[in-house]
Amino acid sequence: MIWIADTPLYLPLVYPPTVLAAAERLAGDVARVLGSRPPVRPQPAPFGEPGLLIAPDPAYTRAVAPAWRETFVAQSDGPLLTVTGADGRGTVLGLAWLAVHHLGLEPGDAFTGRAAPRREAVEVELDFELPRWPPGSRAWSLPAAELAALSDSRLDDLCGALLRAGGTGLHATAECEPLRAACARHGVRYGEAEADLTLARLAAGAAPRWW
Repeated sequence: MIWIADTPLYLPLVYPPTVLAAAERLAGDVARVLGSRPPVRPQPAPFGEPGLLIAPDPAYTRAVAPAWRETFVAQSDGPLLTVTGADGRGTVLGLAWLAVHHLGLEPGDAFTGRAAPRREAVEVELDFELPRWPPGSRAWSLPAAELAALSDSRLDDLCGALLRAGGTGLHATAECEPLRAACARHGVRYGEAEADLTLARLAAGAAPRWW
């Protein structure tokens, strides 16, 4: 598949709001790398035309990986690239994975304001990609005071950065309702824990990543 700026993203007929948010985030990533924002449309895709199919399908994913949850299968077939999630969060992670592994973004680029690498097109050839993660939490924990100072759009960018790093949780050192709301918008787990990261370290590229 040759991925260009106007290659449409096709949503399934039924999807949670977090998958729509992930598709819109990927469309923004495409614009940063390939120069313009692709359309996000409902399926089905026209036969024989290029497209990225977003397909949450627990039955299929669990058939090929019965022991895994919150993961996805990515495959290319001719002009189509398909991301099939084991569940909503798996689908969200699959779209974030594409941004890092095929558009060439670093997880924190949108949050830190780093310029994205500009390209004319991306060639994607995936026979069968099924990411696996080590057991344990995949979360960033930051000081609540730093998080409370961020706008809603910046918290959205933070959630996007975490997902592009392969993470699933954002924690604050104390209750932070704006972060809780942002996590709900993007399918990220919210919690409270001792800080193991600061925004300055995140901006410096020192945040943990899982792929």
